[in-house]
Amino acid sequence: MTIPHSRSTQIILNSTTVKALIFDMDGTIIDNMMVHHRAWQQLLGELGYSWTLEEIKARVWGKNEEIFERLFPGKFSPEQVVELTDRKERRYVEIYRPDIAMLAGLEKLLEDARATGVRLGIATAAPKICVDFVRDALSLENYFDTIVDAQQVSRGKPHPEGFLLAAESLGVSPEECVVFEDAPVGVEASQAAGMRTYVVLTTHTQDEFSRFDNVQGFIRDFQGALIR
Repeated sequence: MTIPHSRSTQIILNSTTVKALIFDMDGTIIDNMMVHHRAWQQLLGELGYSWTLEEIKARVWGKNEEIFERLFPGKFSPEQVVELTDRKERRYVEIYRPDIAMLAGLEKLLEDARATGVRLGIATAAPKICVDFVRDALSLENYFDTIVDAQQVSRGKPHPEGFLLAAESLGVSPEECVVFEDAPVGVEASQAAGMRTYVVLTTHTQDEFSRFDNVQGFIRDFQGALIR
């Protein structure tokens, strides 16, 4: 695959071939990943681990339960993991609440998609507390036909389960979907699901996606994105 040299790609989607748009949430609908990273850094510091933000960015991804098992196998009981992740997510919500907003141009793209009959879904590794926070703050129910969160899947990204469940719920085939993602593990999941993907460069650099052949282009936000 040849990655475009441009740092941003204009998106023009054809509603006759694209039947659904599926969005990751954190870092894609909202630019919040550094807030998550800081909340994780604070929690890990309380547990005695001095990790840099770059270390957290590289190592902390996926469902919260999977994160703890991957990083600290057998160290914490299931009850402790629930308590710790709840503490982290509540801290994140408190920090981010005053600043939450959709990425520029996204609201218009969602409105245009609904006007042209394109179905809309979310497939996120975020837990329900974070999904409910974003849904309520941004009135996501006015736009999206389905939201798949961490509690609804048995395996998080890079497994494709979340994207496939979203497509099934929307009544479309994977090849009729276009995904928007910000993270390599998410793009890996969308590739495994057989879905084309645009990368939103809120968190990672373009070079980090060079191994994926389903990437259609790179955007900073959704300004100028069209569907017709």
